Amino acid sequence: MYAQRRDCSASFVFSHGGLGKHFIIRSRLSGLILEVKGSASAMGTPVVTSFRNTGLAAEKQLFYGDESTGTIRTALNDYCIDSRGGY
Repeated sequence: MYAQRRDCSASFVFSHGGLGKHFIIRSRLSGLILEVKGSASAMGTPVVTSFRNTGLAAEKQLFYGDESTGTIRTALNDYCIDSRGGY
């Protein structure tokens, strides 16, 4: 999976919101939320921004910090976010 960012100056805020170990990642610039595109579970699936989802669709917008590897992982399939392409 990889992260795509068009505006490298954009900053993100991590919000737990009572979700236990999971959190959402919201852009302070646009208010949009990071999510796994199309709920796909294959490696290499893009991470995109979208409006906040609820119910089962919200799982693709949940992430958690893996302290043992120092990575941010998706709740959808436990893959870590990788920013390939120099963004």
